[in-house]
Amino acid sequence: MRFRLGPVPVDAAFAPEQGGWRRLVEPSFEVLLLLSLPLAGLLAAGVLWAWAVAARLHGLGEGAHLSLRPATVLLFLFGLVILVAVHESLHAAALPRERDLGEATLGFWPRRLTPYVSYAGELSRNRHILVG
Repeated sequence: MRFRLGPVPVDAAFAPEQGGWRRLVEPSFEVLLLLSLPLAGLLAAGVLWAWAVAARLHGLGEGAHLSLRPATVLLFLFGLVILVAVHESLHAAALPRERDLGEATLGFWPRRLTPYVSYAGELSRNRHILVG
């Protein structure tokens, strides 16, 4: 597995159509981002709801407040980085193991603030869906 800082690598020599494969229709990055916003909103609402329930269960009532200190912000950012790393690792874990993941790339695209896993080999439709 390779690590890359920058956009998703493009392999010009890779032509699955020549092997009888059909390319899956995928939305553009922008469309995919727009489609994911409702789900992200639902997840955020769920986390806030669970936080409120947990606060009430632990005796924190209406008078409780959250104070943002530098240590709290750093802890949150560290947790977010760990969560993203685990998430992308789960995508990579679903990739084929035949070739020691030499065709896999784990990367981060700073311009779009997007982590990604890319595979430069052929994937069946079911494997593609599993990785996704």
